[in-house]
Amino acid sequence: MASTNKSVAQLAARQGGVVRRDQLLDLGLTPSAITRRIAIGDLKQQAKGVYRVFEPHDRIEVLRGALAALPGSVASHESAASLHGIAGFDRSRCSVTVPRSATHRFPGVTVHRTDDLAPDHLARLSGCPVTSLERTVFDLAAQVSESMLGHIVDDLVTAGRTRVGRLERVLLDVAGRGKPGTAVMRSIVLTRQAGVDPDATPLERLGLDLLSRSGIDEFVAQYSPPFEPTWRFDAAFPDLRLAVEWDSRRWHTRVEDFDRDRIRDRVAAANGWTVLRFTMRDLKDQPEQVIDQVTKALASRSAA
Repeated sequence: MASTNKSVAQLAARQGGVVRRDQLLDLGLTPSAITRRIAIGDLKQQAKGVYRVFEPHDRIEVLRGALAALPGSVASHESAASLHGIAGFDRSRCSVTVPRSATHRFPGVTVHRTDDLAPDHLARLSGCPVTSLERTVFDLAAQVSESMLGHIVDDLVTAGRTRVGRLERVLLDVAGRGKPGTAVMRSIVLTRQAGVDPDATPLERLGLDLLSRSGIDEFVAQYSPPFEPTWRFDAAFPDLRLAVEWDSRRWHTRVEDFDRDRIRDRVAAANGWTVLRFTMRDLKDQPEQVIDQVTKALASRSAA
């Protein structure tokens, strides 16, 4: 019994003072033993299937308790901002995000629900699962003014902790009609895309940022080729006669658009140009292959 008590105490210490019923059963307690502990006050019901062994001493223990109790939960919003070292947030407030289908109540904690937390939106800090720095910034966009968010983004970018392109990738992943924070985040990203036409689509900005981050920065954005000045290549390497186009599924699903682009490619080829085309899926799912193909094309054109 002493060994079991010690195991329960150690587990509770790691989890902000709480334990789950399934964990108690795994430690060897029977259902009747759990009932007895509740009756004598050793365990206090905190939420469904969750019991408090001792009271939390600080905010981080409350947070750890919520993370242990709520399936699939991650620290987010103010808590994530604090863990990431973003200044200006009330450290006494605790926030977590859980899947929409999960339990969403825990005393003293604000619980958000979502279904768009991708694996690359997650990190781990101070032993806690937490939203990534970029996803945290997006979540904060729904809670703070555009001016404050702008200061946060500028500080993070200046410190080299993130890039505007990374923030835009999260924006593209989760933005949608009615999604809190979308409008503010889009405004922040648009006004901080240095060197990119403000009228460029998010897909174009994502593609250009990928090239720049990979060290391929000799391109000219929105380049008009001499053989057809009314055209614009999304990115071009004029000396090598190489162009890169970002094909948006939204704008390239119609037959006439598809045919128009193929005619452009043939005209470009007749004038000695090579055109590489990539889609949103290429940029998001296989960016390494995009860079590899561009790099190889540049080397081939240089050799030629």
